[in-house]
Amino acid sequence: MNKPHHPLSNFIPRECEPWIEEMAGVCPIMSIMGPRQAGKTRLIKQYFSHLPYYDFEDTQTQALVRKDVIGFVRENINGAIFDEFQNIPEITRALKVVADEIIYDYAEYQKGSIDARFILSGSHNYVTTGQKYESMVGRASIIELPPMTASELGEINAETLMFKGGYPALHQGKKEDPAKFFPRYIITYLQREIRDVHNITDLSKFEDFMQMCANRVGNILNHDMMASDLGLPVETVGGWLSILEASYIIFRARPYYNNFEKCLVKRPKIYFYDTGLAAHLLGVKNPQSIADMGLKGKLFENLVVSEVKKTFLNKGLLADSVYFWNAEKQGSDDPYEIDMVLVGRYGLKTIEIKASDKLNPHWFNPLKKLSELTKTEKFIIYNGPTVETQDGKALNFKDLAQIFIDTPIIDPRHERLDED
Repeated sequence: MNKPHHPLSNFIPRECEPWIEEMAGVCPIMSIMGPRQAGKTRLIKQYFSHLPYYDFEDTQTQALVRKDVIGFVRENINGAIFDEFQNIPEITRALKVVADEIIYDYAEYQKGSIDARFILSGSHNYVTTGQKYESMVGRASIIELPPMTASELGEINAETLMFKGGYPALHQGKKEDPAKFFPRYIITYLQREIRDVHNITDLSKFEDFMQMCANRVGNILNHDMMASDLGLPVETVGGWLSILEASYIIFRARPYYNNFEKCLVKRPKIYFYDTGLAAHLLGVKNPQSIADMGLKGKLFENLVVSEVKKTFLNKGLLADSVYFWNAEKQGSDDPYEIDMVLVGRYGLKTIEIKASDKLNPHWFNPLKKLSELTKTEKFIIYNGPTVETQDGKALNFKDLAQIFIDTPIIDPRHERLDED
């Protein structure tokens, strides 16, 4: 597929474009998923402007498709864009049937091609939503599009990013006011995702739950405590967390252990994909009030972790490569915790995150503690100048990309560190 020349006005190039280029020739279906307002539709129309476009949130379109779902797919056998396809879950069964026919014809008779022709957009991760969506494993390539990163925006001011976040509408075109954008965003999300997709009617309680999650950014999840504070069953809290995760509002960072299986049974931390949304839920009115409200450390940590998470997604790297480390949980006498651990082919990258603009050498202590157990590359991310020290690198936030240099990121389930 030839890369387009960005004919759409005010289009900001996205870091995932090379990943789209690579995956466009792999499967008949390409699914581009991400939160509402992340720029999915604009990106799809940019790359696949030659294809007919169908908005599955439109009730007339829904009625048209449901008259004969598989017939509708066959009528668009040469390709089409199905935007917000999760509104018609039965479309996935028809797509599965037609995709299998395309793959068979190509494999057996060299007829046609397996290049992406059905382009799906969704604000809900159907991979984690349960059984009402047919599996499209082997038939669909998946692109996950998060809110924009600092490098995509060309914005390196941490306070501005903590307050505004990375939704394109706040940075391009008319540049919407966050005070107007986020209330409208939450209302739309609650009505179209929480009520219409998940059939949850107590939207006020769910918004309270979102605010509680924002207040617990960077904290270890405690379902029992959250359930008690909100007066909800523990099972409901677990289900609602999964909904927020499936709709790209939050993600989880699991604890790192040499025995990876322990990560699956220990409690993770939660972060928001977008710090602007978290800040709004916490009542932040302007960038200056972040420090006044005592939220700078919390939101700066979320900003750094989410930038790393979004970079992984944009590069097509595995989405669960962000961990943290807590020595106390491993039975150590020293209650050290490391904010972020990245697993790499040649060792580990350990990262402490501090909102201060003055470097404290003691920040390296927990990083050195883990270094006693296994080889690590040590970083401090903060708001001061980038310097190299005898203990590791201290990087200003604007130089965050340096942590990705040289070391390819892998999932430890697929390759042990000592097998290189």
